[in-house]
Amino acid sequence: MKLKLYHAKRLRTGDRGVLSIEVPKGSQEQYAAILHKSPEYLDIEIGTPTKHRTTGKGSQNNHAWGHIAQLANETGHDVTEIEAIAKTRAIKRGYPYTEYMGQVIPKSQTDITTTECGFLIDELHAIAAELDIQLVEE
Repeated sequence: MKLKLYHAKRLRTGDRGVLSIEVPKGSQEQYAAILHKSPEYLDIEIGTPTKHRTTGKGSQNNHAWGHIAQLANETGHDVTEIEAIAKTRAIKRGYPYTEYMGQVIPKSQTDITTTECGFLIDELHAIAAELDIQLVEE
């Protein structure tokens, strides 16, 4: 089990290099339940905070899906096909993926950061340029 510290306010090392986690009110029960299930040990994943991709009007999400829809319309392919091709090609730019049974599986757009969504949008622009399609930028 990986515990990602999304709700932790701050981490600090205490005596003898012990890592202390300050959990804000409202999240304490969630962490207590995890600790109760696995009292022997926890895997803790620590990384640099990232900003989740934007959604709503004028967002990265709308930007990407607008391009996907336009490319699908122009090429006659389904939006899921265009999205899959663009995400797979965007891996070379840094788009996140997992591997399963030797296959590369790009992450869902739901789980990506603003930077990773930018990689996808850049790849959609590249695909449009290769196909000589003028994308509408809103």
